[in-house]
Amino acid sequence: MARSLFLAVALSYLLSVSASSLSDAAAVCQELQSSLSSASAVFYPNSTEYVYDTTLPASFFNRANATCVVEPGSNEDAALVMTSIRNHNQAPFGVMGWGHNLNKLFSSTTGVLVALNRFNQLNITDAPGPNNQVALVNVGPGLSWDQVYAKTVPQGVNVVGGRFATVGVSGLSLGGGYSWISNEHALACDNVASYTLISPNDSSILEVNNSTYPDLFFALKGGLNNFGIVTNFQLQGYNQTNKVWAGTVYTQPGNSDAVAAAFANFSVNNTDPKAQLIGTFAYGNNSAFEIIVLFYNGEEEPTMFNDFLSLPQSQPTDWSLRTFDNFTSASLATVGFLNGGRTRYSTLAVEGFPTSVVQSFQSQRDALGPKLNALDPKFFGSWTIEPFIQSYWDTAVPSAAPHSSAHVTFPPNIEFTWYTAQNDDIMFDTISNTTQALVNSALAAGQNVSDQIIYPNYAMPQVPVEHFYGDNLPRLRQIRSDIDPYNVMSRAGGYKIN
Repeated sequence: MARSLFLAVALSYLLSVSASSLSDAAAVCQELQSSLSSASAVFYPNSTEYVYDTTLPASFFNRANATCVVEPGSNEDAALVMTSIRNHNQAPFGVMGWGHNLNKLFSSTTGVLVALNRFNQLNITDAPGPNNQVALVNVGPGLSWDQVYAKTVPQGVNVVGGRFATVGVSGLSLGGGYSWISNEHALACDNVASYTLISPNDSSILEVNNSTYPDLFFALKGGLNNFGIVTNFQLQGYNQTNKVWAGTVYTQPGNSDAVAAAFANFSVNNTDPKAQLIGTFAYGNNSAFEIIVLFYNGEEEPTMFNDFLSLPQSQPTDWSLRTFDNFTSASLATVGFLNGGRTRYSTLAVEGFPTSVVQSFQSQRDALGPKLNALDPKFFGSWTIEPFIQSYWDTAVPSAAPHSSAHVTFPPNIEFTWYTAQNDDIMFDTISNTTQALVNSALAAGQNVSDQIIYPNYAMPQVPVEHFYGDNLPRLRQIRSDIDPYNVMSRAGGYKIN
């Protein structure tokens, strides 16, 4: 089933990229080369800048040979880009912030690639506000979160952003966004005070907040790239004058049962909003092992992680008292796709991680890891739990992606990385099947998850948008129709609200 859906998506795309559409893309490139200011630039194949932008996306699957790369460097030039793309109504295009998305042609294109790396602004303004806000932080979509923290944390300010180096500001924020401080402040999208948006309707430069354009403000909070091009995120900033206890534990093989018990114990019993972990059952290099990333937002060493820190470790842990930015800059998401691997994510929603559910993650790893590693010697697979406290959505605001304390769920992540094209189909099918097996385990544990909202930034490319937005979808379709009556954004990659 997964294979046929993937092939259908791929065939649909290939049929849509006609000679006339690429001719339109070339016309956009030529037009912009003569109309943009010196703050911006257009690059063609073989230039250094073109090669950098088209190979920046983390996964092999999200790379493509664009007709040209356009780097707007001002809102006015970004508006000219939008106008040209709208006027050439067959030109495919892509919008790329940092390129962390793994899905095919989600932030890449064979047409006009709009690379936002020149929007790298960051400034902090003191602004006491709700939920212990101390500042407002303007952040450009061309930054990664480790770049953001490197500037804000030394000034005693933190924002609700990505947990690992190389994750970009725009994709995470527009998709919802989980953070090391989500227990305290909910999702990244809940903490955006304002967006600067280039409207696809008429290329207007809009400052979108809850007062100026409340419907658009709602839609941008989790609505992905369906409503225009965002050139600035104004984020609520919080106090981060304290250091944090944080680090990673890599277990020796043979300790999986003890790790599973510790995962379940922490997931069920932790109520401290400062404490968080990401726990992975991993398989690679013909070995099963666990990776546990531990985080505590305080300077007094916590004890709730002792079960993990006492496990036999395959390498010394870097668990220590350190600055928040030091921790995040040293942390990488699992590394396969950073080396040009063929990577696929998948996800589901669970209501918690009791012992039976945690054990299902372990058993899926144990059953599938050796088989997939035999197919590809460089295969890496991870079955990851991400437990938060039950109150972590208490400060959530109305948004495109439904999430409220009325029904709390958590976003596990499954990732496969491999390196040979001949294994694509079996990897696609297997990651789909293992996801369904985990859903079945949660259902067997009595969890109401058969039709739950899932996190789009972890989802497979063929997932229908109904699974991201649920009852919000009719409203989002109307908002999209109002802001984009010419369906400009439907020509960009990603999940489409049409």
